Amino acid sequence: DLHYARQIRSDGRFLKIFQKEQGSKTLFVMGDRPASRQSGDFLYLNHKEGYNNLSVKTFKAIEYCHNNFKFKKLIKVDCNIFDYHKTMKSRAKKFDPKVIFKKIIKNNLDSEYGGIIPHITNEKRMRAWIDMHTKGGKFMGNETYRLIKEVGEIPYFQGKFYYIDRRFARFISSSKGSRVSRYFVKNLGGAEDVFIGLMYLMYRKKVNSKQIMNIVNAEQVAGKRARR
Repeated sequence: DLHYARQIRSDGRFLKIFQKEQGSKTLFVMGDRPASRQSGDFLYLNHKEGYNNLSVKTFKAIEYCHNNFKFKKLIKVDCNIFDYHKTMKSRAKKFDPKVIFKKIIKNNLDSEYGGIIPHITNEKRMRAWIDMHTKGGKFMGNETYRLIKEVGEIPYFQGKFYYIDRRFARFISSSKGSRVSRYFVKNLGGAEDVFIGLMYLMYRKKVNSKQIMNIVNAEQVAGKRARR
């Protein structure tokens, strides 16, 4: 959020690590704007902010960067990863920026998708996560069960930090990415890291993408009919 953006900008050392190690450009992504645009080191998105809307925010950020910047790797980092007063005490050096860039990115320059903490989710784990984050699992409906059962398990990297290459970003920026991100907001609590994990399975053709899109499209058509 804006608090962490100001903290990182005022300190300066974290941005220097980004720029020195990778020659990268750093953008703070913010929503709740009437139109998507870049202003300095802020990327404003036409998107409603909220934890349960993160999959759409992530899609729009990737889409904007793909369409407006030339890059080899697009790196997503939660701004509060740099809150050393809390993070470094509880999770030691795992989230140290020097560790992130020197030990992870530099050793995986040829990979399409990587991160710090790998996870695998399934129907049971998604039920527990959504129940915890939405106070009773209000997002879980019949269509959600159908999608999770179709996929089985989704490997992904935790949302604190992950990166994707340009080709994978192009795939996410497609209409499929837009529709799947909205599906996640409506049915899966907007879990953006799981959204990226599912898109990667589709990108590498490790799941039946046609069947997944049939589920997503059918649910969205049903939603439009219900609103009429």
